[in-house]
Amino acid sequence: VSFNEAQVQVFEEQSSELKEQLDLLKQTLDLNTQSIYKQGEELGISKTRMDELIASTQNGTFNTDMLSGAELGLADSLTDLTQKQEHYTKVSKEAEEAERKLLKAKTELSIAQDIEAGNFEMAAARIELAEAQGVYSTEEATDRRIELFEKCSAE
Repeated sequence: VSFNEAQVQVFEEQSSELKEQLDLLKQTLDLNTQSIYKQGEELGISKTRMDELIASTQNGTFNTDMLSGAELGLADSLTDLTQKQEHYTKVSKEAEEAERKLLKAKTELSIAQDIEAGNFEMAAARIELAEAQGVYSTEEATDRRIELFEKCSAE
């Protein structure tokens, strides 16, 4: 149980840090996007065209060959925004993975506490839920059930 408690604490800290980083990166992206819209307006580029260019940075399809005429003045800003968007996406995936690890650690802790308290039915229900949520693969859930049955038999 103490191992599981430590795991939960580690993953909570990691998840919290990544969430904060993600929030700061999102704010930076929003400010940079606003700045690029302003630049586009000053260059006389339509909002519709700016929306297309910004969307291309967000979905990873932007390249400078897309630009023509006055739009070339946005090349550096849009390239920079693309790089920031890629970094945001990377951190976002790391945050999602940290959340999955945290959920798994919390599940492991709850099951360990249930087993320790002799609440085998509750532990079985948690295993079922974890499998349904995708926290456990079928193999992991099976292993946890076997472990649970062995402990239940020993009791």
